Amino acid sequence: MVHVSEFARAVRNAKGKIIYYEGIVEDITQRKFNSADIKNYKLSLEKIVKERIDDLRKTNLLLKREIRLRKKTEEKLTRYYLQYQALVENTSDWIWEIDKNGLYTFSSSNIEEILGYYPQEILGKTPFDLIVPEEKTYIQQYFNNVAEASISFKNLFNTLVHKNGKLVFMETSGVPFFDTDGNLMGYRGIDRDITEQHLALQALKKNRAKTVATRQANAYRVYRMGFK
Repeated sequence: MVHVSEFARAVRNAKGKIIYYEGIVEDITQRKFNSADIKNYKLSLEKIVKERIDDLRKTNLLLKREIRLRKKTEEKLTRYYLQYQALVENTSDWIWEIDKNGLYTFSSSNIEEILGYYPQEILGKTPFDLIVPEEKTYIQQYFNNVAEASISFKNLFNTLVHKNGKLVFMETSGVPFFDTDGNLMGYRGIDRDITEQHLALQALKKNRAKTVATRQANAYRVYRMGFK
């Protein structure tokens, strides 16, 4: 198929009468094909641009949703952090965190009131650095068994040494935390100072023992008097 362009004009004599026609016939096949290619290219380009614009709109919507979700998540995290912070600051107990090597990575400020240490003085130490020597072996073995099983523990009685040297009786509870692959990363827990309760209980036991001993002694004296 050949595409042509035709041009013709009439040739007239002196009286204005047409005596013949002359014209030009031009082969415009290539031009026609080029024009079609350009048209097809434009259509293809418009289609691509439209698809890209649609994709951008969809991406923009997804980004807006993600931003809203992130904002809500950040607001929740902030709220939870403030609640946690308020709990930490207002509880009389000592809240702590240790890593998988047993080293303190976090300590609430309550430790100063309980053990006389600033929180930063505890970081990098282990719980066994604070325990009285006679309990260290037992507590260390107990904790090793707990950590090996990656389980929580509750109300573990232990005796710690205050910075000034006095003994502080504690109840310790903790829960493990893990990474995304389920590997143990450490423990978070709470220590409660039960010194007053412990000393009161010991005093009560001592008084009871003393009362029992006195009664036994009196009974023995009465018994002996009966043989006189």
